Amino acid sequence: MLIIGHSFIDYLPFYEIISFEDIENTPSNSTVFFDFDPLIAKKCKTNNISYAMRVKDIKELLFCNALECDFALVECDFAKEAQKIANEYLFDTKILQIINSDNELENVAKNGIDGVIFENALKRR
Repeated sequence: MLIIGHSFIDYLPFYEIISFEDIENTPSNSTVFFDFDPLIAKKCKTNNISYAMRVKDIKELLFCNALECDFALVECDFAKEAQKIANEYLFDTKILQIINSDNELENVAKNGIDGVIFENALKRR
C-alpha cells in the first residue's frame, strides 16, 4: 500500500494546478494534480509530467487510465468501486484514496485500495 503524506514517511507533496500553465509555478519533478481534465492530461503526458486527477465516477476513471495518469485521486465513497475496476482491467494508474487521519488506514487496507494520500500532501492553490 502506498502511503503519501504521513509524518512517519518522507514524501513529495502533489501540487494542484488549474491550467497547464500553472506547472511553471510548481517545483521541478513534482507531481501535479487537478480535477478530471483530458486536455491538461494530454499535455502532461506529452511533456512527461507526473500527474494525478481527481475522479468522481467510472467514466472519468476509465479515461484517467487510458490517458496514462499516474494516480487517480478518489474520495472514500468511490474508492472500493474504483479499485475493483482497476484490478479487473489491470490498470497502470494507481488508486489513491484521500484521507485525513491514519485512523482510516485499516479500513482502506481491508478494501484493498492501492494507497492513500493525506489531505495535507495535496498542496492546493
